[in-house]
Amino acid sequence: MKHVFSNDMCAHVWAQQSQDHGRGNSMSFTGDTLSSYQTPIARIVKRRRGKGRVMLLTSADYSVTTQQHKSRAWRAFEGEMFRVPSLGVTGGRHYEVLGQFPREREPNHRANMAYLVSEYKAECVRLKRKRVLWSSLMESLEDSARMPKGYATAFGFKDRIDVTADVADIEAHRAKAEAKRNTPAAIAKRERARVEREAEVAETLRLARLNAAEKLAEWRQGANVWLPVEAQKMEDGSAMLRVKPSDPAVLQTSQGAEVPMNHAHWAFERAWRARAEGSADVPTRGDVKVGHFTVDRIEADGSVRAGCHYIAWAEIEAFATAQGW
Repeated sequence: MKHVFSNDMCAHVWAQQSQDHGRGNSMSFTGDTLSSYQTPIARIVKRRRGKGRVMLLTSADYSVTTQQHKSRAWRAFEGEMFRVPSLGVTGGRHYEVLGQFPREREPNHRANMAYLVSEYKAECVRLKRKRVLWSSLMESLEDSARMPKGYATAFGFKDRIDVTADVADIEAHRAKAEAKRNTPAAIAKRERARVEREAEVAETLRLARLNAAEKLAEWRQGANVWLPVEAQKMEDGSAMLRVKPSDPAVLQTSQGAEVPMNHAHWAFERAWRARAEGSADVPTRGDVKVGHFTVDRIEADGSVRAGCHYIAWAEIEAFATAQGW
């Protein structure tokens, strides 16, 4: 009989319980217990009430690899599965070695039941703060109650969970919170907070614009400064132009693009003609090249569009005049 498998096959053989032991690359099983490396992560046990078996999957968190092994166990087992803290076995880095539970041969069902109920109650608390429709709320709680209810049935505990009552309690809590939220004092407090937030945002924007204006003034004068996004375009979306300080033969835009000055001069003349004729100039793709860039369109007013750049005629004319074109 074969005892060495792939990890996936190891999980499947364990789930079938067709042999007493086996191992994969980083998983193994002995009897009813499946381990990741040397750490027990799942166990198949008999139900105390009714016939059949269920799987107990550890609720402890481990490495990414061990989490994947837990997923393999989940997929391989056909039947009810419960995520619980006590499997009743020890080994490797298993939490039971650290003393959370006594070293028992059987799972601590009482501790497991308490854990599952606490998880359900935690979900009730979470849903009190979350806005969902009543139907979704009922569905969510019923899903959360499935494990503690199933565990109670499988191992002889009294089912103390009442989903309908808990839904009503959550709705009552929400109604009370909503009423408290809508008192005149609460509304006034929120309004004051809104006004304060808006004032803070406005002040932040004002300071950003001042900083941008200062940077832009320095850039216009030829300083080697980085322009913040707020300063890279004018209010109409136009980029700005200047002679590159370190190379007078290069035109530089406020968005960081550079083109040879003689190319820019030629493009200016074409833009000037379009403006004089009062007709937009839409070049064939690649027909009008300025340095590494292609002019996409020259508007009837002489403004130029090239890739991500829009350059208004006023900016082009001011730059051309300064150059004596």
